[in-house]
Amino acid sequence: MDNANADIENIQSQQQELQSQIDALDADLVNIIMNLDILEGELSDKQTELDNVTAQLAQAQEDEQNQYDAMKKRIVYMYENGDDSYIEALVGATDFSDLLNRLEYAQQIYDYDRNLLTQYQETVQQVADLKSQVETEKAELEEVQQSYQEQQASYESMIAEKQSQMSDFDTQLASAQSLAAQYKATVDEQNEIIRQEQAAAAAAAAQNNNKGNNTTTANNNNGSNTGGDSTTGGSTGEVD
Repeated sequence: MDNANADIENIQSQQQELQSQIDALDADLVNIIMNLDILEGELSDKQTELDNVTAQLAQAQEDEQNQYDAMKKRIVYMYENGDDSYIEALVGATDFSDLLNRLEYAQQIYDYDRNLLTQYQETVQQVADLKSQVETEKAELEEVQQSYQEQQASYESMIAEKQSQMSDFDTQLASAQSLAAQYKATVDEQNEIIRQEQAAAAAAAAQNNNKGNNTTTANNNNGSNTGGDSTTGGSTGEVD
């Protein structure tokens, strides 16, 4: 019986230790899941930022292309009609100052187109760099997410294994408790048999003692009766 109780206590102790491990793993898993939730929010924000930057880049590239096309058309026009333009500028000018102004104006248009195209190109490059940065940040977040997901899977696997062990301990404990109950029932049954045998033996001994006492008492009574008869007969004889 002591061995059975020791087995039960040992199993319960292992169960308590295992439950502590499961609780610790559960706490770590909760933290991982919370971090994953936060990370998913950051990833969503980063994806929104990336979508916006991508749209900005597309618009900047479109603006650059439109400016390039417009500038190219003006350059082609000025090239194809360059001589006539200069002749018209010379003929139409009212004086030399007017001529310089007209030529300077044409140059300003060219410089303006060139500067505007340069600005568009710089904007495209800036937005492209920003997009690359956002893509890098998103990739880093995705790597962290994958790491958390792997940790989550690992913790869930460990918890499942610990819970399986706990189930085994439950089975062992139930078996040990059943054996202990059977052993106790057997001991109780044997004790009851011993008690009944002792009671029967005590009853038999008491009965034998009663018989012995009754025999002694009867013998004593018989002796007393015999002595009385002799005395009575003598007297009668004497009286007679």
